[in-house]
Amino acid sequence: MAGSDGLVCLLPQKEKLFCAQLSNQTRLELNTIDQCCVQLGDKYIKGTIITQWPPIHSNVVGKQVEFAMRDESLPDGKYITVHLVGTIANNFPLEAVGSAIYILECSITENMTNPTQSHDFCITCNSNVSSPAIWLVKRKVHNSNGQTEDSAPPCKKQKMGYLSLDSLQTGATVNVYGIVKAFKDVRKSNGQDYYSTLVLTDESEAELSCNLFDPSPMGLPQVKSVGDILRLHRVMIKDHCGNKQGVGLKKRGCSNVVFDGRPGADMTPRTSSSSFQFTDYDKQRVQELREWAAQQDDTQPCMKLSSIDKGSRFDLICQIVSIGIDEINQQAHLSVWDGTKTSLHVQTTEQVVRPRVDASLAARAGDLMVNITMYDNHIDRIRRLECCDFVRLQNVHAANYSGDIVNLCIHRSVSGGGVFKYSPNDPDVLKLKQVLGRIEDTSSSHQAEESSDVASVTLHPNRPLETIANIHNSKVPCKHHCRAQVTQVLPPNIEMMVKLYCPQCRARYDIARGDSTDDTRRVHDAGEQCVAACHDRTPTPQVIPTLKYAYMLELILEDYTGTLNAFLVEEDAAHMFPDLPAANLYVDHTTRDELLKRLSYLCGGANPFDTPVASMKSYNRPWLDCCIKTYYIGGKPKGSNDKHKIGHRVFDTIFIIK
Repeated sequence: MAGSDGLVCLLPQKEKLFCAQLSNQTRLELNTIDQCCVQLGDKYIKGTIITQWPPIHSNVVGKQVEFAMRDESLPDGKYITVHLVGTIANNFPLEAVGSAIYILECSITENMTNPTQSHDFCITCNSNVSSPAIWLVKRKVHNSNGQTEDSAPPCKKQKMGYLSLDSLQTGATVNVYGIVKAFKDVRKSNGQDYYSTLVLTDESEAELSCNLFDPSPMGLPQVKSVGDILRLHRVMIKDHCGNKQGVGLKKRGCSNVVFDGRPGADMTPRTSSSSFQFTDYDKQRVQELREWAAQQDDTQPCMKLSSIDKGSRFDLICQIVSIGIDEINQQAHLSVWDGTKTSLHVQTTEQVVRPRVDASLAARAGDLMVNITMYDNHIDRIRRLECCDFVRLQNVHAANYSGDIVNLCIHRSVSGGGVFKYSPNDPDVLKLKQVLGRIEDTSSSHQAEESSDVASVTLHPNRPLETIANIHNSKVPCKHHCRAQVTQVLPPNIEMMVKLYCPQCRARYDIARGDSTDDTRRVHDAGEQCVAACHDRTPTPQVIPTLKYAYMLELILEDYTGTLNAFLVEEDAAHMFPDLPAANLYVDHTTRDELLKRLSYLCGGANPFDTPVASMKSYNRPWLDCCIKTYYIGGKPKGSNDKHKIGHRVFDTIFIIK
């Protein structure tokens, strides 16, 4: 009795005629459906369509239509979901809300999503696998003259209406505007979708918590900060523990557009959709929300480093100087600056991995640079950033660390916390560039009077400077920040400054001059020597370890209080020369010549391998701004009679190429 696609559309006056054909069949009320079935047999279902979602197109099954229907047997607010798949969905009206519907053939399956207001089961009419049958009785509408006529053509668009957040009713599907009061980073759900959690507010001062779902993270709201304005279409209002909650599903037509909430900012929408509409009403509504938000005093302040207090939480607009990611501990360490100097003593964290750093920018930032720690759920965003990027750090906490020391951090899973990259022409970035452009190289702000030239920067410029005498008199182990000059470089031959190094057992092997003819063979032979040592340290199968080249040199440093021997080895040396990987200097003459050039610069232009130490002071040597760690060689002494030698090692120091 249905058309070739299983769908018959009836005019209201034909309904009684067709219903007479159902006299031998039993009506199945929706509240009595309590089990799955593949066909209705001698039963049929009758109800009214109360909500309809936009169709979905799939390359596999074709067009899909979803709508909600109910009958008088269901409690208020309850409905059952109907899925149309295949050819039966092709001619189904786009606007059928209010229409009566008769379903003569279908399958009934369990509702796996099971929203609060939905039935425990759902109805599926799939013409790809069966022969479904539906009668649709078109609703009647009133035209502008008050006359009754058939429903409008499916292609006619309805004007969007928006509700205030204090007028939402449970069970409704609505369109709303709101200001983002809090939000969390996009996460993967337990199913196939990604989801975003936000809290919205508007002039009514009501709040609505929303969970939005989309198969792609790019389809979720592109919120950058608290205060952004969000437009939501077709969000379902549900009850959650006695509170209203918005649920938006992409498959049910939920869409979103985000606008910058700052007064005076441009109206460029942020959305992944290419078919959204932006009308004069939208412009007016965004402007109204901006003006209202500007009058509120509960938004997160955006502060300068110079004005932060201990214990405060704030947003910071700044430029990234260095990025270090500790994958093992799921931490990220950013060095940033905004052109102002904090009065707080900020904790510095030694980098456990080699950071990415812009050395020239670090030299400019100097002691205006601070370290900020971020944790696991922010790591993915940090990976996509680069040094020199301009960002907004949200919900930074100046947490009390010890005494007068604070730790600047962004905690795990904090609503509204995170890091967001600005476009180069953003108004906030242009203002910050003007401030930073007026700042000269501050790397010499604490340097000694003997020279105005500094050859390096550290990742901890806020650590107080100490003299070499203070370092010798301090407890062991300890970390220090000093400024000194190089008087000698060891070993006395530049080719001996690189060794083969085993990361597993930390064994080191010299590279003899004869190795220049068979470098690969030497690496293999040294690896075989290392098997036994590695097995003693970590009892694993005896596989020949992969050795690598590493710098192993010693710097003799001095200032006006004394001298100090400091090792520059392995990863610390790689930090020092990030653009000059260690190599076999007997073979790689390019690396050898560049290393000699840099060591000569540290010695004021003198060749460190043929200039007497006594003559070195006559050269205009630059100052090495460096971090030094002291430690016991061979471990901490076990008693007062156990004398151990104290060692010094350069760390987190970067050579500036000039």
